[in-house]
Amino acid sequence: MSNQSWFEKIVYMVIGMAFFVSYYFLMTEFFKVNPFTGGYILLSIYFGLAIIAFPISGKILSDKIDIIGINSKIILPVAYVFAPIIFAFSLKNKKNY
Repeated sequence: MSNQSWFEKIVYMVIGMAFFVSYYFLMTEFFKVNPFTGGYILLSIYFGLAIIAFPISGKILSDKIDIIGINSKIILPVAYVFAPIIFAFSLKNKKNY
């Protein structure tokens, strides 16, 4: 896995913020709930962490799609939703070396 440039990290962050804004509008307009109150705040915190972990998980999954052959339009939302989990597993795997 090669190192990411700052530009690539910023692009992943902007895409992650776009996903978070989409989540926010989905919660407020479609489900008619405030995502920053009650139990929904946990989901909002998770997706907030996903913005930070998205550049790393996106890079990990984009390296893997060459092997699997899945379209990147599918990988980006999956990488965002599971970004904190993928990031935690990547940290765990680095500690084993």
